Amino acid sequence: MSRFLPSRLQIALLFGEYDLRENRSARLSFAQRQRVLWSSAYYPVAALFVLSGMLAFEYLLWFVYGVFSLYATPMGFVVGVGGFVLLLRAWWPHVADAFQGRVETVEGILVRRSTMGIFRRIYYVRVGDHAFEMRKWAYDQFAEGPWRCYFLPRTRRLLSAEPGAS
Repeated sequence: MSRFLPSRLQIALLFGEYDLRENRSARLSFAQRQRVLWSSAYYPVAALFVLSGMLAFEYLLWFVYGVFSLYATPMGFVVGVGGFVLLLRAWWPHVADAFQGRVETVEGILVRRSTMGIFRRIYYVRVGDHAFEMRKWAYDQFAEGPWRCYFLPRTRRLLSAEPGAS
């Protein structure tokens, strides 16, 4: 029995043959669904920290220092609840992609590009009208030419790719 050895691209994008088969059927595999949820788990955790920070701030003002400020109290609530809502709203596309499980496909000529960001170089590949940002190691695994890429519709996260017909 031959043992399947994954390519460097599969290692860089974290997909296997089963994931690729599921993506070809326009579905998200179970392992990919788990990765999407775990990789975005910092959003609800950060939202809970923001909310608990706001509650701690209000508790300190009211009960420890005995201060009720007409300025600080409403601003604490606005910042705390606003930050909580914004973080959960940023998390929603990841959750929707994971639970819907739909995968979109784009096929065309892949072009490699990079640009200098504020703190680091940003690497991305462009296929058709879609651009996918990635780490340098994954970027180095792509050669320009025809490719078929599978991605999530809301977050535009690249799940898997395979060379296309020339």
